[in-house]
Amino acid sequence: MERIVVGVDGSATARRALAWAAAEAEKRGAVLDVVHAYKPSYQRSEERTALSASTLGGLSKVDLEELEQRRVEERRNEQNQAIGTINKALERVGVDTSKVQVEKQAVTGKHPDHALIELSRGATLLVVGSRGRGAVAGRLMGSVSRACVEHAHCPVVVIPPAVDGDKFGP
Repeated sequence: MERIVVGVDGSATARRALAWAAAEAEKRGAVLDVVHAYKPSYQRSEERTALSASTLGGLSKVDLEELEQRRVEERRNEQNQAIGTINKALERVGVDTSKVQVEKQAVTGKHPDHALIELSRGATLLVVGSRGRGAVAGRLMGSVSRACVEHAHCPVVVIPPAVDGDKFGP
């Protein structure tokens, strides 16, 4: 069965990409694999301090167990937030799950471009939205859509930013 992977991040452009991917999945009878990937750009100072202290032998086994419990809880919260982002996008776009088989994937701990490129293996199509930053900013800041176009393992469709009056706006 065909599989169309689409990345969502809560933005209007991502909702446009989801709408396009859902319509395409319906036409093809493909599975719609909706992905939200997120990698925190920081490591909590508390965690850095604890790791430094444990290296120096300053943390007890109880402290380390508590730190690990916090990590597990944070990962669970990140997963729940990611699934919430996917559900909200599906609802706002109005994807009809009676016509399209939807799978949801919350990927935490990876940069979105890496996650989507990895998930493009075996996919029929990868769909992403473009932020529309322009050539110079895109080169300086990097771009998920650009990385996907350059490195995905399947064809990629990049949905452009919305114009005024677009129904998927903010």
